[in-house]
Amino acid sequence: MTSRRQQRRYPRMVENKDKGLSCIAPSNPTYTSAEALRVVIKALNGEDIPGNVVMDIETVTEENVDQYYRSDMPDSFWVLTELDDDSSEALQVVSTLWG
Repeated sequence: MTSRRQQRRYPRMVENKDKGLSCIAPSNPTYTSAEALRVVIKALNGEDIPGNVVMDIETVTEENVDQYYRSDMPDSFWVLTELDDDSSEALQVVSTLWG
C-alpha cells in the first residue's frame, strides 16, 4: 500500500507542477490486496487460479495528478482504491473518530 509519507507527495505535486516540478509517484494500490483475496477465495473453493496475476497499476504523473489527489481528504486517504467517493468519505469519518 501507499504509505502516508508517499500520500503527502500528491499535494506537493499539485502545488508545484506549474513551477516546473516533474515527477511520478508509483504505488501499490489497495485494490491489489483485494485482488489477492479474490484469488485466494477461488483457490479455497477449488477453482482454477492463474500461477501469476499481472495487474495494470496507474502511475501518478504531473499530467494526471489532479484526477487522484483530493485536497478535501486527509493524508491517510488511499488515492488508488476501488471504493466510491461516498464510501471513501465515510471511511475517513470513521477513521477520524477512532483516531
